[in-house]
Amino acid sequence: MMKTVIAMSATASPATVDIYGQPYMATAATLFARVQSISEEVITSEGEKERSSITIYLPDTATAPTLNSRFWLDGEDFTDSKEARRPKLVQKRVDENGNLAHWKVYL
Repeated sequence: MMKTVIAMSATASPATVDIYGQPYMATAATLFARVQSISEEVITSEGEKERSSITIYLPDTATAPTLNSRFWLDGEDFTDSKEARRPKLVQKRVDENGNLAHWKVYL
């Protein structure tokens, strides 16, 4: 299985909920990240197996990504919501002391 780093940043738009409970997309921001083209089978929050083709590693300083967040890779137009990618799975990775080490986002 070949892991290829395809970018060192990604643009993300974190999702939140407004005071009425409606989904709200925050302003998109470019984040330092390791973006790899790697095919992995993941189990989604619905319990179904899906194939992930891209994995993004975000530092612990990044805003916590959710399944409602949107991601654009380098070169994609982040003003076009149709180009946005939704995560299939978001994992919080911790170090040996239980502190957040990084986020792993499967697209």
